[in-house]
Amino acid sequence: MLKRMRIRHKLDKRAELGDVVRDGEKTYVVINIIKAHVFVDANGEISAIYDCLCQRYRSENLSEEFVTTQTELPYGRGEWDEIADVGNIIYDTETGIYVSIERIAGIRFEGETMYVTYEFSPVPEWSDYEMDEAVLKYRHRFMHLVRHDEKRTQEQKPSY
Repeated sequence: MLKRMRIRHKLDKRAELGDVVRDGEKTYVVINIIKAHVFVDANGEISAIYDCLCQRYRSENLSEEFVTTQTELPYGRGEWDEIADVGNIIYDTETGIYVSIERIAGIRFEGETMYVTYEFSPVPEWSDYEMDEAVLKYRHRFMHLVRHDEKRTQEQKPSY
């Protein structure tokens, strides 16, 4: 299951695929960074805001049921500037998954209605292995094992 999320970081923090994000009790992994914005708040502090596509950890893979498809969508005169660009990632309400616009296969007009034929494919979700690796890498940042003999040298040895 994918979810589009907006993530805010200070400029000294790196954003990359595989980052783990918590949303309430749920864990998500960033699988695509869609867009980056720079934001200056009222105090003059600069932050980066990333629109990301995140996959819920241990969720069902909905995209594997679908293949690349074409569809023709009508745009009225007032909607001509709303045509999706190649590379856009949009949520398909009919299927309940995110899809990527692969190409515009054709454009035709009937009167003042523009018909655009899009070719789109489901955004591939990461495998369970890739998700486990990302979460494990994230957890390793916080958990460090120490060898038994190293632990003794780190502790104060009692003097007799």
